[in-house]
Amino acid sequence: MPGPPVVNKPTDPPAVRPLASLPPGGRGRISGLRLEVAGRRAPASPLRRGVDVQVLEATEEWLHVRIEAREYPVPRDLAERVLVTAAEDEPVAEAADAYTVLLSRHGRANWLVRVVARATGTVVLSESFEEEPAARGRFQQLRDDARRLDGAAFRAGHGLP
Repeated sequence: MPGPPVVNKPTDPPAVRPLASLPPGGRGRISGLRLEVAGRRAPASPLRRGVDVQVLEATEEWLHVRIEAREYPVPRDLAERVLVTAAEDEPVAEAADAYTVLLSRHGRANWLVRVVARATGTVVLSESFEEEPAARGRFQQLRDDARRLDGAAFRAGHGLP
């Protein structure tokens, strides 16, 4: 005798929302553009349906996003009109997506370790060392933290803006 009928419920479709609503580290796939006729995108624009996008950093005025291995600044008002289907199970972005750590020689006996915000190109931390081993140690510590921590934890841990 057969058992009770099995009813398959359709799964809820993923939520479509503005790109501007994704937090730093958030990922999604562009599902639509709400642009006026005067604001239509150029044919070479990376903002097109079906493209994966990741928010690297967000300010009140701009989003810094990665699309197909390239990084772009997107004004927040435009990001409000780009619709994305958010990826729910994505890990939080590493701080290395938003910051780069540099080690450079600055003169004969001076070394610099700097942290640069990728979105703006701004140096957010700069430390000077007279000894190369100390500079390399600090560089390694910052680089490891950037790979291990998310952006908020990295900023808090190193006193970054």
